[in-house]
Amino acid sequence: MRTDAQRERARQYYAENRERVLELDRARRQRNPERAPEIRRACYFRNHEKRLAYHRGRFARGQSWAQRNPERTRERDRAYQKVYYLDHRAEQAVRNAAWIQSNPDRVAHNSATRRAREYGADGSHTLQEWLDKCVLLGNVCFYCGEDKTLVRDHKVPLTRGGTNDIRNIVPACRSCNSRKHTMTVDEFGLVTEREKMRPTLRPASSSLRIVGVTSSVSPLPSERP
Repeated sequence: MRTDAQRERARQYYAENRERVLELDRARRQRNPERAPEIRRACYFRNHEKRLAYHRGRFARGQSWAQRNPERTRERDRAYQKVYYLDHRAEQAVRNAAWIQSNPDRVAHNSATRRAREYGADGSHTLQEWLDKCVLLGNVCFYCGEDKTLVRDHKVPLTRGGTNDIRNIVPACRSCNSRKHTMTVDEFGLVTEREKMRPTLRPASSSLRIVGVTSSVSPLPSERP
């Protein structure tokens, strides 16, 4: 093993004869091309721990600098992301479209979370909590009981101070969700009960004959023989 003095002399010699050393190294690799990978591999394993310590120290210094300078770190990251996006816009669009198509549940969850944040609603829930709630309620609409595409419905709407907590959310089909609008669960229940109790009115018979369609109706008194 070389001493510190020998290492210093080697560094000084390399600094004074850099071009000659590089030329000799290139000539040696050309004479023995099959040995170059072996030499690099041996050098890598011989200095493996030293290389790991160097990279760990560099990473720790970078983390420490980022913690001390959060604003500059954010600015640097935003600038890098902007340049990267402009240079890879087409590839990014393809990747985004593929991700959206393969993750519909995650897309719907992100959209619902963003909407709740825009309303300033308290509380939150995870995608897994939403999926568990759907399974708990049989994967059917909470209001009509039909097996349709389900969306999140807030029992107390966000516009009326409802939270985005999973306890305030039930699965509903798009039709019921649209009909409920800004009503609470109790208010919507009263509406649906009144609709069930409303009598069904049958249309009265008519004597009109429409485009070859005959209807069995009674003639008017003036048309009777």
